[in-house]
Amino acid sequence: MGGVDPQLAGHVRTCLRLGMAREEIVEALVHLAPYIGVPKALAGLRVAAAEL
Repeated sequence: MGGVDPQLAGHVRTCLRLGMAREEIVEALVHLAPYIGVPKALAGLRVAAAEL
């Protein structure tokens, strides 16, 4: 799977606009690791880092 980077980036920007803290966004992605796998969680963190 793949190709979700632009969509995830949009969700991160929306979270920031709604007042979610950067730490909360990172924490959410870290908590997803056991469910989606570490490689996908790290990819999500890279996308989020570019938006944060």
